Amino acid sequence: MKYPKDINSNEKKEKELSLNHVQIGEVLYERYIIKQKLGHGNESSCWLAFDIKFGNYVAIKIQNLESKNIDNTYDEVEILNEVGKYNFDKDWLKSLKQYYKKDPLILTEINSIEHTNSIQLLNSFIHNGKNKKLFCVVFEIMGVNLLEIIKRYKYKGIPLPFVRIITKQILIGLDFLHRICNVVHTDLKPENILVCLSKDELYTIHETGQFNVQQSTKREYNNNKNMSNKKEIQTKKKEKIGLITQKAENINQKENNSNDMDLEEDDFSNNNNNNDNEIMNNDIIDNFNLEDLIERPRVLSVPKFNIDNSREKLDGNISNINIMEYSNEIHSYIKEKNRIIKDKKYRKKLILKNKLISKTKTRKDKIKIIKKLNIEYNQNNEGIDQNINIKICNFSKALWLNEKNDEIIQTRQYRAPEVILGINYNETVDIWSLACIIFELATGEYLFNPINGESFSKNDDHLSKFMQILGKMPKNFCLSGAFSHKYFDKNGNLKRKKELNSKSIKDILIKKYFFKEDEAKALNDFLLPMLEYYPSKRATAKQMLGHPWLNLPPNFDYFSNGEIEKNTKNNLMNIITDEDDDDNENDNINKQKDFDSDLYEADDEDNDKGNDARDLKDEDESGDENPDKIIIPNFNNSFAEYGQFIDLTNLDRANPQFDPILKTEKQQDEQ
Repeated sequence: MKYPKDINSNEKKEKELSLNHVQIGEVLYERYIIKQKLGHGNESSCWLAFDIKFGNYVAIKIQNLESKNIDNTYDEVEILNEVGKYNFDKDWLKSLKQYYKKDPLILTEINSIEHTNSIQLLNSFIHNGKNKKLFCVVFEIMGVNLLEIIKRYKYKGIPLPFVRIITKQILIGLDFLHRICNVVHTDLKPENILVCLSKDELYTIHETGQFNVQQSTKREYNNNKNMSNKKEIQTKKKEKIGLITQKAENINQKENNSNDMDLEEDDFSNNNNNNDNEIMNNDIIDNFNLEDLIERPRVLSVPKFNIDNSREKLDGNISNINIMEYSNEIHSYIKEKNRIIKDKKYRKKLILKNKLISKTKTRKDKIKIIKKLNIEYNQNNEGIDQNINIKICNFSKALWLNEKNDEIIQTRQYRAPEVILGINYNETVDIWSLACIIFELATGEYLFNPINGESFSKNDDHLSKFMQILGKMPKNFCLSGAFSHKYFDKNGNLKRKKELNSKSIKDILIKKYFFKEDEAKALNDFLLPMLEYYPSKRATAKQMLGHPWLNLPPNFDYFSNGEIEKNTKNNLMNIITDEDDDDNENDNINKQKDFDSDLYEADDEDNDKGNDARDLKDEDESGDENPDKIIIPNFNNSFAEYGQFIDLTNLDRANPQFDPILKTEKQQDEQ
């Protein structure tokens, strides 16, 4: 196995130090006392600060004015300043009363607490640092992003009731932005949707002046210097395999000598069975036999690719196997293998499951065991609170509804077809992105994840994947874009990419993710209106808020259902090769982003250079003595002095998150 370089390299340390724009205890703008560093990204850092003026805490994003993407941050301030003016718009309050008509608690606070599900801008200013001028943007304090929540569920999907709660709030946020503010986000993805802090978390910050930053799940690297030599690694691996094999034989011997177990519910728990305790010792869990826990996909199990969509057996000829399907199976296998290796609790569950299943005779008993173990595992696994609230963030690439923009928008996996083809788009590009996010929340995987090939580009593959799942694009649509000729012939067929076997979202949910049929159908019916090819026919946020899927009864045990059948597969696999371990290094690489990649400005990795920042020219920086007179481009591609389009005197708000806490303290003092 090839191990990556030490993640604590000098290069990374130097980069992190360069983003320490300020110091703990430093006072900014004569009112914000820096208390704690929350995280950093490529160009900016985020800090917890105490606001002297209002007596509460805020988050401040700090960026060097010389950074190449400073104009995006300025755009965000400008557009959020306008959006904030509509928080209590009469038409919006009327809509909120309709959306929350079954929630009396929210109805009572609609006129006093904003429910826009968009992050709140509190202030912005320029700070003269020791060596450089810094642009500071003040926000309310937020928690982790949705990608972190996806990670907490091990990329296996979030329980559907949570998905519905989150989806409704995102739709409310998009309805506010689109219909009330005339703003298009253009880069909606899990990293740009943040979870609000709970009341307890806010109270802790208020009492201690510190925020317990929850780190993301990261890859576990082997940094043992004694393992640096490849030959030594292989020797160690062989020794370990021998040890595992010996232990497995000992276990099998003990199992063969034991009597059949009675399948009472108490026997499902490893705490109530002496034999189970014996198998659950640390040696067995740490030195497990991977072959007993997961089976490697075999080529012979994959159908060959035929234009007539038939699925014949291979008959020994593997020249025309369905490469994409085999690739998907390998991808799923690597993810499951990685989960077994990294997650000790999950591994313990699988080992216990195999032991119990080996003593059962009927399929019904096996499923009963698996369901019980899954429920216990999920109850002990850190997930999310049922009262979760989210907000859309990172408006650095947002546009006005009628604003013309020739740049490529949206991160690749969430990009709408009209953007790829160069067709005029509208606010429903955000709706398309949301549909992709919902699928990812429910399954843990992308709906569309195109790749480059030897004879085709990512765009070719992306368009092909659209048609594989959603059907062939109408000829009038696919040929109407400025770039259509690059990908389609005059008959509306792709030039460089063969059409894959068609499969609906419903079929994918059932066959690949083991959804129940009724649940798969309900989610399929919800997503399809959001994935219409024609932007004019695509559903709006307001329309989707009336969809019955959002109001299905909660069933928070659902998460275990999807794994029941999946875990009854064979537990045998081929011997793991070194090549498999190399694949494991690259598995889910786009997902593995640190929590501190930036709380309030998500990374645009794999954005195909879409939304690249416009380069600042040297002459654009003013030499005026006024420190706030900085010439930077705004989102209309014009050049303006900082504050030219913003009334800076009005851009000075208290953090409303702490209002209930301060109000309670005031009442206690009066008593």
